[in-house]
Amino acid sequence: MALTPTLSLLGFTVSIVLLHTTLQERFRNLNRPVADEGLEHPLPHIWGERPPSVDVVVPTYNEHPDVLAECLASLARQDYKGPMRFLVVDDGSANLDELLPVYKSYLERPDWTVLLRRGGPPGKRHAQQAAICGAGPRTMARLGVTSGTSWEGSNAEFVMTVDSDTVVAPDGISWILTPFLDDEVAAVTGDVGILNRTTNRLTKLIADRYELLFGHERAAQSYFGKVFCCAGPFSAYRRRHLDEIWDDYMRRRFLRARCTFGDDIQLTNLMLEKGHRSIYQQQAKALTIAPTTLRAYLRQQWRWNRSSYRQFRWILRVLFRERRYQAGPYLPFDLAARVAPPLLLVAALAAIVPSLVTLETQRLVEDLLALAGTAVAWLSAVALQTRKVGFTLLYGLMFITLLLPVRLWALCTLRDSQWGTRTSAGGDVNDDERAIDAVRRGLAELVSP
Repeated sequence: MALTPTLSLLGFTVSIVLLHTTLQERFRNLNRPVADEGLEHPLPHIWGERPPSVDVVVPTYNEHPDVLAECLASLARQDYKGPMRFLVVDDGSANLDELLPVYKSYLERPDWTVLLRRGGPPGKRHAQQAAICGAGPRTMARLGVTSGTSWEGSNAEFVMTVDSDTVVAPDGISWILTPFLDDEVAAVTGDVGILNRTTNRLTKLIADRYELLFGHERAAQSYFGKVFCCAGPFSAYRRRHLDEIWDDYMRRRFLRARCTFGDDIQLTNLMLEKGHRSIYQQQAKALTIAPTTLRAYLRQQWRWNRSSYRQFRWILRVLFRERRYQAGPYLPFDLAARVAPPLLLVAALAAIVPSLVTLETQRLVEDLLALAGTAVAWLSAVALQTRKVGFTLLYGLMFITLLLPVRLWALCTLRDSQWGTRTSAGGDVNDDERAIDAVRRGLAELVSP
Protein backbone atom coordinates (compact mmCIF):
# COMPACT_ATOMS: atom_id res chain seq x y z
CA MET A 1 0.00 0.00 0.00
CA ALA A 2 1.49 3.29 -1.12
CA LEU A 3 1.83 6.08 1.41
CA THR A 4 -0.59 8.65 0.03
CA PRO A 5 -1.07 12.17 1.43
CA THR A 6 -4.34 11.02 2.97
CA LEU A 7 -2.68 8.08 4.74
CA SER A 8 0.11 10.33 6.03
CA LEU A 9 -2.31 12.90 7.43
CA LEU A 10 -4.54 10.28 9.03
CA GLY A 11 -1.59 8.39 10.51
CA PHE A 12 -0.27 11.61 12.04
CA THR A 13 -3.76 12.39 13.40
CA VAL A 14 -4.08 8.98 15.07
CA SER A 15 -0.63 9.30 16.64
CA ILE A 16 -1.47 12.70 18.13
CA VAL A 17 -4.84 11.55 19.47
CA LEU A 18 -3.55 8.37 21.12
CA LEU A 19 -0.49 10.02 22.65
CA HIS A 20 -2.54 12.95 23.91
CA THR A 21 -5.13 10.66 25.49
CA THR A 22 -2.42 8.62 27.22
CA LEU A 23 -0.65 11.65 28.64
CA GLN A 24 -3.87 13.39 29.61
CA GLU A 25 -5.02 10.40 31.65
CA ARG A 26 -1.64 10.12 33.35
CA PHE A 27 -1.51 13.75 34.48
CA ARG A 28 -5.20 13.86 35.30
CA ASN A 29 -4.73 10.99 37.75
CA LEU A 30 -1.70 12.71 39.30
CA ASN A 31 -3.57 15.98 39.88
CA ARG A 32 -4.07 16.78 43.59
CA PRO A 33 -5.30 20.37 43.92
CA VAL A 34 -5.85 20.46 47.69
CA ALA A 35 -2.82 21.40 49.78
CA ASP A 36 -3.55 18.66 52.33
CA GLU A 37 -3.95 15.46 50.34
CA GLY A 38 -5.65 13.79 53.29
CA LEU A 39 -8.35 16.46 53.46
CA GLU A 40 -11.76 14.93 52.83
CA HIS A 41 -13.79 17.97 53.85
CA PRO A 42 -13.01 21.71 53.74
CA LEU A 43 -12.86 21.95 57.54
CA PRO A 44 -13.42 25.40 59.10
CA HIS A 45 -9.98 25.40 60.75
CA ILE A 46 -8.17 25.04 57.42
CA TRP A 47 -7.80 28.84 57.33
CA GLY A 48 -7.15 29.20 61.04
CA GLU A 49 -9.08 31.66 63.19
CA ARG A 50 -9.60 34.21 60.40
CA PRO A 51 -11.09 32.73 57.21
CA PRO A 52 -10.53 35.09 54.25
CA SER A 53 -13.26 37.42 53.00
CA VAL A 54 -15.04 36.67 49.74
CA ASP A 55 -17.09 38.79 47.36
CA VAL A 56 -19.35 36.75 45.08
CA VAL A 57 -20.18 38.52 41.81
CA VAL A 58 -23.20 37.41 39.77
CA PRO A 59 -23.59 39.24 36.43
CA THR A 60 -27.00 38.61 34.89
CA TYR A 61 -28.76 39.49 31.66
CA ASN A 62 -32.23 38.41 30.52
CA GLU A 63 -32.21 35.47 32.91
CA HIS A 64 -35.29 33.38 33.57
CA PRO A 65 -36.65 34.41 37.01
CA ASP A 66 -36.90 30.82 38.27
CA VAL A 67 -33.33 30.07 37.23
CA LEU A 68 -31.95 33.25 38.81
CA ALA A 69 -33.86 32.55 42.02
CA GLU A 70 -32.29 29.08 42.24
CA CYS A 71 -28.83 30.52 41.55
CA LEU A 72 -29.10 33.08 44.35
CA ALA A 73 -30.70 30.57 46.73
CA SER A 74 -27.74 28.21 46.24
CA LEU A 75 -25.36 31.04 47.20
CA ALA A 76 -27.45 31.98 50.24
CA ARG A 77 -27.08 28.47 51.70
CA GLN A 78 -23.29 28.24 51.48
CA ASP A 79 -21.58 26.72 54.53
CA TYR A 80 -18.44 28.88 54.31
CA LYS A 81 -17.67 30.45 57.70
CA GLY A 82 -15.70 33.49 56.53
CA PRO A 83 -17.14 36.93 55.71
CA MET A 84 -19.03 36.98 52.41
CA ARG A 85 -20.77 39.65 50.33
CA PHE A 86 -22.95 38.98 47.31
CA LEU A 87 -23.09 41.43 44.40
CA VAL A 88 -25.73 40.89 41.70
CA VAL A 89 -25.36 43.09 38.62
CA ASP A 90 -28.23 43.27 36.15
CA ASP A 91 -26.75 44.37 32.84
CA GLY A 92 -29.87 45.88 31.29
CA SER A 93 -32.27 42.92 31.23
CA ALA A 94 -35.33 43.38 29.01
CA ASN A 95 -37.41 41.27 31.43
CA LEU A 96 -36.63 43.42 34.47
CA ASP A 97 -40.24 43.48 35.64
CA GLU A 98 -40.18 39.70 35.98
CA LEU A 99 -36.85 39.79 37.82
CA LEU A 100 -37.68 42.56 40.30
CA PRO A 101 -39.42 40.25 42.82
CA VAL A 102 -36.29 38.09 42.95
CA TYR A 103 -34.02 41.11 43.40
CA LYS A 104 -36.16 42.69 46.09
CA SER A 105 -36.28 39.49 48.14
CA TYR A 106 -32.49 39.58 48.44
CA LEU A 107 -32.21 43.28 49.17
CA GLU A 108 -33.73 42.57 52.57
CA ARG A 109 -30.82 40.29 53.47
CA PRO A 110 -27.58 41.50 55.01
CA ASP A 111 -24.48 41.46 52.78
CA TRP A 112 -26.52 41.37 49.57
CA THR A 113 -26.50 44.15 46.98
CA VAL A 114 -28.36 44.26 43.67
CA LEU A 115 -27.18 46.75 41.07
CA LEU A 116 -29.06 47.77 37.96
CA ARG A 117 -26.62 48.75 35.24
CA ARG A 118 -28.01 51.15 32.66
CA GLY A 119 -25.98 52.92 30.01
CA GLY A 120 -22.38 52.37 29.04
CA PRO A 121 -20.95 49.45 27.08
CA PRO A 122 -22.90 46.20 27.58
CA GLY A 123 -21.31 42.88 28.38
CA LYS A 124 -20.20 40.58 31.16
CA ARG A 125 -16.81 42.18 31.77
CA HIS A 126 -18.37 45.63 32.18
CA ALA A 127 -20.83 44.21 34.71
CA GLN A 128 -17.87 42.67 36.54
CA GLN A 129 -16.08 46.01 36.36
CA ALA A 130 -18.99 47.71 38.10
CA ALA A 131 -19.09 45.14 40.90
CA ILE A 132 -15.36 44.72 41.47
CA CYS A 133 -14.06 48.24 40.88
CA GLY A 134 -17.12 50.28 41.79
CA ALA A 135 -19.47 52.42 39.75
CA GLY A 136 -20.65 56.00 39.89
CA PRO A 137 -24.22 57.27 39.90
CA ARG A 138 -24.28 57.82 36.14
CA THR A 139 -24.10 54.10 35.32
CA MET A 140 -25.65 52.31 38.29
CA ALA A 141 -28.72 52.50 40.45
CA ARG A 142 -29.14 50.50 43.63
CA LEU A 143 -32.56 48.98 44.13
CA GLY A 144 -34.48 50.42 47.03
CA VAL A 145 -32.10 53.40 47.37
CA THR A 146 -31.90 56.71 45.57
CA SER A 147 -30.62 56.46 42.01
CA GLY A 148 -27.64 58.68 42.75
CA THR A 149 -26.02 56.20 45.13
CA SER A 150 -22.60 54.91 44.06
CA TRP A 151 -21.26 51.40 44.68
CA GLU A 152 -17.77 51.36 46.18
CA GLY A 153 -16.73 48.01 44.70
CA SER A 154 -15.14 44.87 46.08
CA ASN A 155 -12.65 44.91 48.94
CA ALA A 156 -12.44 41.20 49.75
CA GLU A 157 -9.36 38.97 49.65
CA PHE A 158 -11.00 36.76 47.02
CA VAL A 159 -13.51 37.45 44.27
CA MET A 160 -15.75 34.68 43.03
CA THR A 161 -17.62 34.81 39.72
CA VAL A 162 -20.85 32.85 39.32
CA ASP A 163 -23.02 32.91 36.21
CA SER A 164 -26.69 33.65 36.80
CA ASP A 165 -27.75 30.32 35.26
CA THR A 166 -25.58 28.32 37.69
CA VAL A 167 -26.27 26.75 41.07
CA VAL A 168 -23.46 26.01 43.51
CA ALA A 169 -23.28 23.09 45.94
CA PRO A 170 -23.63 24.11 49.62
CA ASP A 171 -19.91 23.51 50.24
CA GLY A 172 -18.84 24.92 46.87
CA ILE A 173 -17.27 28.14 48.16
CA SER A 174 -15.47 26.31 50.97
CA TRP A 175 -13.93 23.90 48.51
CA ILE A 176 -13.01 26.33 45.74
CA LEU A 177 -10.95 28.42 48.18
CA THR A 178 -8.75 25.56 49.44
CA PRO A 179 -6.17 25.71 46.59
CA PHE A 180 -5.45 29.33 47.56
CA LEU A 181 -3.54 27.99 50.54
CA ASP A 182 -0.76 27.92 47.94
CA ASP A 183 0.17 31.59 47.64
CA GLU A 184 1.20 31.14 43.99
CA VAL A 185 -2.37 30.23 43.01
CA ALA A 186 -4.22 33.20 41.52
CA ALA A 187 -7.26 31.51 39.97
CA VAL A 188 -9.31 28.39 40.66
CA THR A 189 -12.10 26.85 38.61
CA GLY A 190 -14.67 24.53 40.08
CA ASP A 191 -16.11 21.33 38.66
CA VAL A 192 -19.07 22.37 36.51
CA GLY A 193 -21.78 20.00 35.35
CA ILE A 194 -25.08 20.47 33.53
CA LEU A 195 -28.15 21.42 35.53
CA ASN A 196 -30.72 20.59 32.85
CA ARG A 197 -29.08 17.42 31.56
CA THR A 198 -32.41 15.51 31.47
CA THR A 199 -34.17 17.98 29.14
CA ASN A 200 -33.34 16.10 25.94
CA ARG A 201 -30.64 14.08 24.20
CA LEU A 202 -28.62 17.17 23.34
CA THR A 203 -28.33 18.33 26.95
CA LYS A 204 -27.33 14.80 27.97
CA LEU A 205 -24.55 14.84 25.36
CA ILE A 206 -23.37 18.25 26.58
CA ALA A 207 -23.35 16.97 30.17
CA ASP A 208 -21.12 14.05 29.21
CA ARG A 209 -18.85 16.42 27.29
CA TYR A 210 -18.51 18.61 30.38
CA GLU A 211 -17.40 15.59 32.40
CA LEU A 212 -14.63 15.03 29.88
CA LEU A 213 -13.75 18.73 29.71
CA PHE A 214 -13.38 19.25 33.45
CA GLY A 215 -12.55 15.83 34.87
CA HIS A 216 -9.93 15.02 32.23
CA GLU A 217 -8.72 18.02 30.19
CA ARG A 218 -8.63 20.66 32.92
CA ALA A 219 -7.56 18.18 35.57
CA ALA A 220 -4.47 17.32 33.50
CA GLN A 221 -3.67 21.02 32.92
CA SER A 222 -4.14 21.67 36.63
CA TYR A 223 -1.34 19.23 37.48
CA PHE A 224 1.03 21.82 35.96
CA GLY A 225 -0.78 24.78 37.54
CA LYS A 226 -1.89 26.17 34.18
CA VAL A 227 -5.57 25.63 33.50
CA PHE A 228 -6.07 27.61 30.29
CA CYS A 229 -9.64 28.69 31.08
CA CYS A 230 -11.25 29.09 34.50
CA ALA A 231 -14.91 28.58 33.74
CA GLY A 232 -17.24 31.56 34.05
CA PRO A 233 -20.04 29.62 35.77
CA PHE A 234 -17.93 29.04 38.90
CA SER A 235 -14.41 30.36 39.45
CA ALA A 236 -12.49 32.31 42.10
CA TYR A 237 -9.61 34.80 41.93
CA ARG A 238 -7.18 36.31 44.39
CA ARG A 239 -8.12 39.99 44.53
CA ARG A 240 -4.62 41.44 44.60
CA HIS A 241 -3.81 39.60 41.36
CA LEU A 242 -7.00 40.88 39.75
CA ASP A 243 -5.75 44.39 40.46
CA GLU A 244 -2.55 43.61 38.52
CA ILE A 245 -4.31 42.68 35.31
CA TRP A 246 -7.67 44.45 35.41
CA ASP A 247 -6.81 47.35 33.09
CA ASP A 248 -5.44 44.93 30.49
CA TYR A 249 -8.56 42.79 30.86
CA MET A 250 -10.87 45.72 30.16
CA ARG A 251 -8.78 47.08 27.26
CA ARG A 252 -7.69 43.89 25.49
CA ARG A 253 -8.10 44.01 21.72
CA PHE A 254 -7.82 41.52 18.88
CA LEU A 255 -6.77 42.90 15.48
CA ARG A 256 -7.57 46.40 16.80
CA ALA A 257 -11.14 45.41 17.71
CA ARG A 258 -12.17 45.55 21.37
CA CYS A 259 -12.79 42.07 22.80
CA THR A 260 -16.47 41.67 23.66
CA PHE A 261 -16.54 37.95 24.47
CA GLY A 262 -14.15 35.27 25.72
CA ASP A 263 -14.05 36.94 29.14
CA ASP A 264 -13.22 33.80 31.12
CA ILE A 265 -10.32 32.60 29.01
CA GLN A 266 -8.87 36.11 28.77
CA LEU A 267 -9.03 36.67 32.51
CA THR A 268 -7.33 33.33 33.15
CA ASN A 269 -4.56 33.89 30.65
CA LEU A 270 -3.79 37.36 31.94
CA MET A 271 -3.18 35.71 35.31
CA LEU A 272 -0.88 33.15 33.67
CA GLU A 273 0.99 35.90 31.82
CA LYS A 274 1.96 37.30 35.23
CA GLY A 275 3.47 33.95 36.18
CA HIS A 276 0.67 32.89 38.55
CA ARG A 277 -0.97 29.47 38.80
CA SER A 278 -4.52 28.45 37.85
CA ILE A 279 -6.03 25.30 39.35
CA TYR A 280 -9.00 22.98 38.78
CA GLN A 281 -10.69 22.01 42.08
CA GLN A 282 -12.75 18.90 41.48
CA GLN A 283 -14.45 18.97 44.90
CA ALA A 284 -16.03 22.39 44.26
CA LYS A 285 -19.25 21.42 42.52
CA ALA A 286 -21.64 23.56 40.50
CA LEU A 287 -24.23 22.95 37.80
CA THR A 288 -24.99 25.30 34.92
CA ILE A 289 -27.60 25.39 32.17
CA ALA A 290 -26.80 24.06 28.72
CA PRO A 291 -28.48 25.13 25.47
CA THR A 292 -31.60 23.07 24.82
CA THR A 293 -31.70 23.52 21.03
CA LEU A 294 -29.13 22.61 18.43
CA ARG A 295 -29.20 26.11 16.97
CA ALA A 296 -28.39 27.74 20.32
CA TYR A 297 -25.66 25.18 21.00
CA LEU A 298 -23.95 25.78 17.67
CA ARG A 299 -24.05 29.56 18.23
CA GLN A 300 -22.44 29.02 21.62
CA GLN A 301 -19.75 26.79 20.12
CA TRP A 302 -19.05 29.36 17.41
CA ARG A 303 -18.42 32.02 20.05
CA TRP A 304 -16.34 29.72 22.29
CA ASN A 305 -14.14 28.59 19.43
CA ARG A 306 -13.52 32.15 18.29
CA SER A 307 -12.50 32.97 21.86
CA SER A 308 -10.08 30.04 22.00
CA TYR A 309 -8.49 30.76 18.62
CA ARG A 310 -8.07 34.43 19.49
CA GLN A 311 -6.23 33.50 22.67
CA PHE A 312 -3.66 31.20 21.06
CA ARG A 313 -0.95 33.81 20.64
CA TRP A 314 -1.27 34.83 24.30
CA ILE A 315 -1.37 31.22 25.51
CA LEU A 316 1.74 30.40 23.50
CA ARG A 317 3.48 33.39 25.02
CA VAL A 318 2.66 31.99 28.46
CA LEU A 319 3.91 28.51 27.57
CA PHE A 320 7.23 29.43 26.01
CA ARG A 321 8.35 32.52 27.85
CA GLU A 322 11.30 32.92 30.19
CA ARG A 323 12.67 30.38 32.63
CA ARG A 324 9.57 30.14 34.77
CA TYR A 325 8.03 27.67 32.36
CA GLN A 326 8.91 24.25 33.79
CA ALA A 327 5.88 22.19 32.80
CA GLY A 328 7.76 20.31 30.11
CA PRO A 329 6.28 19.61 26.70
CA TYR A 330 2.81 18.44 27.78
CA LEU A 331 0.96 21.78 27.81
CA PRO A 332 2.17 22.92 24.36
CA PHE A 333 1.34 19.43 23.10
CA ASP A 334 -2.06 19.59 24.80
CA LEU A 335 -2.80 22.84 23.01
CA ALA A 336 -1.65 21.45 19.66
CA ALA A 337 -3.56 18.18 20.17
CA ARG A 338 -6.84 20.04 20.62
CA VAL A 339 -6.30 22.21 17.54
CA ALA A 340 -4.40 20.12 15.01
CA PRO A 341 -6.42 16.86 14.65
CA PRO A 342 -9.62 18.53 13.36
CA LEU A 343 -7.59 20.54 10.83
CA LEU A 344 -5.62 17.45 9.80
CA LEU A 345 -8.88 15.58 9.37
CA VAL A 346 -10.23 18.29 7.09
CA ALA A 347 -7.00 18.18 5.08
CA ALA A 348 -7.27 14.39 4.78
CA LEU A 349 -10.86 14.65 3.55
CA ALA A 350 -9.75 17.22 0.99
CA ALA A 351 -6.97 14.86 -0.15
CA ILE A 352 -9.56 12.21 -0.95
CA VAL A 353 -11.33 14.46 -3.45
CA PRO A 354 -8.91 13.78 -6.36
CA SER A 355 -9.54 10.06 -6.00
CA LEU A 356 -13.27 10.67 -6.16
CA VAL A 357 -12.95 12.87 -9.22
CA THR A 358 -10.64 10.51 -11.14
CA LEU A 359 -12.34 7.36 -9.84
CA GLU A 360 -9.04 5.75 -8.80
CA THR A 361 -10.78 2.82 -7.14
CA GLN A 362 -7.82 1.24 -5.34
CA ARG A 363 -6.53 4.49 -3.87
CA LEU A 364 -10.07 5.56 -2.94
CA VAL A 365 -10.69 2.28 -1.09
CA GLU A 366 -7.37 2.60 0.74
CA ASP A 367 -8.11 6.18 1.75
CA LEU A 368 -11.62 5.36 2.94
CA LEU A 369 -10.33 2.40 4.98
CA ALA A 370 -7.70 4.64 6.52
CA LEU A 371 -10.37 7.22 7.31
CA ALA A 372 -12.52 4.56 8.96
CA GLY A 373 -9.52 3.35 10.97
CA THR A 374 -8.83 6.90 12.12
CA ALA A 375 -12.43 7.30 13.26
CA VAL A 376 -12.29 4.00 15.17
CA ALA A 377 -9.02 4.94 16.89
CA TRP A 378 -10.29 8.41 17.81
CA LEU A 379 -13.61 7.11 19.12
CA SER A 380 -11.88 4.33 21.04
CA ALA A 381 -9.69 6.87 22.83
CA VAL A 382 -12.76 8.86 23.89
CA ALA A 383 -14.64 5.72 24.91
CA LEU A 384 -11.75 4.62 27.14
CA GLN A 385 -11.84 7.99 28.89
CA THR A 386 -15.58 8.30 29.34
CA ARG A 387 -16.60 4.62 29.54
CA LYS A 388 -19.69 5.71 27.58
CA VAL A 389 -19.98 4.14 24.14
CA GLY A 390 -23.32 5.81 23.36
CA PHE A 391 -21.94 9.26 24.06
CA THR A 392 -18.81 8.51 22.04
CA LEU A 393 -20.75 7.51 18.94
CA LEU A 394 -23.37 10.27 19.08
CA TYR A 395 -20.96 13.06 19.99
CA GLY A 396 -18.49 11.80 17.39
CA LEU A 397 -21.17 12.00 14.71
CA MET A 398 -22.17 15.50 15.85
CA PHE A 399 -18.54 16.58 15.91
CA ILE A 400 -17.85 15.48 12.33
CA THR A 401 -21.08 16.77 10.82
CA LEU A 402 -21.69 19.97 12.83
CA LEU A 403 -18.97 21.00 15.27
CA LEU A 404 -16.08 20.61 12.84
CA PRO A 405 -17.68 23.00 10.31
CA VAL A 406 -18.41 25.41 13.19
CA ARG A 407 -14.72 25.35 14.17
CA LEU A 408 -13.69 26.13 10.62
CA TRP A 409 -16.24 28.93 10.44
CA ALA A 410 -14.91 30.30 13.74
CA LEU A 411 -11.44 30.46 12.21
CA CYS A 412 -12.81 32.35 9.23
CA THR A 413 -14.70 34.87 11.39
CA LEU A 414 -12.16 35.74 14.06
CA ARG A 415 -12.66 39.46 13.50
CA ASP A 416 -16.41 39.16 14.06
CA SER A 417 -17.26 40.59 17.50
CA GLN A 418 -20.87 39.40 17.63
CA TRP A 419 -21.79 37.77 20.92
CA GLY A 420 -23.90 35.12 19.24
CA THR A 421 -26.01 33.96 22.22
CA ARG A 422 -28.36 35.18 24.94
CA THR A 423 -30.11 37.71 22.72
CA SER A 424 -33.64 37.31 24.07
CA ALA A 425 -35.19 37.52 27.50
CA GLY A 426 -35.05 34.24 29.34
CA GLY A 427 -31.90 33.07 27.60
CA ASP A 428 -32.10 29.53 26.25
CA VAL A 429 -34.31 28.30 29.08
CA ASN A 430 -37.68 29.85 28.34
CA ASP A 431 -41.18 28.92 29.49
CA ASP A 432 -40.79 25.31 28.33
CA GLU A 433 -41.86 23.41 31.44
CA ARG A 434 -39.75 20.41 30.45
CA ALA A 435 -36.61 22.55 30.56
CA ILE A 436 -37.55 24.13 33.90
CA ASP A 437 -38.41 20.72 35.40
CA ALA A 438 -35.00 19.43 34.28
CA VAL A 439 -33.39 22.36 36.10
CA ARG A 440 -35.24 21.50 39.30
CA ARG A 441 -34.21 17.83 39.07
CA GLY A 442 -30.58 18.83 38.60
CA LEU A 443 -30.80 21.14 41.60
CA ALA A 444 -32.24 18.38 43.77
CA GLU A 445 -29.31 16.12 42.87
CA LEU A 446 -26.77 18.84 43.70
CA VAL A 447 -28.08 19.66 47.19
CA SER A 448 -28.96 16.11 48.24
CA PRO A 449 -26.55 14.41 50.69
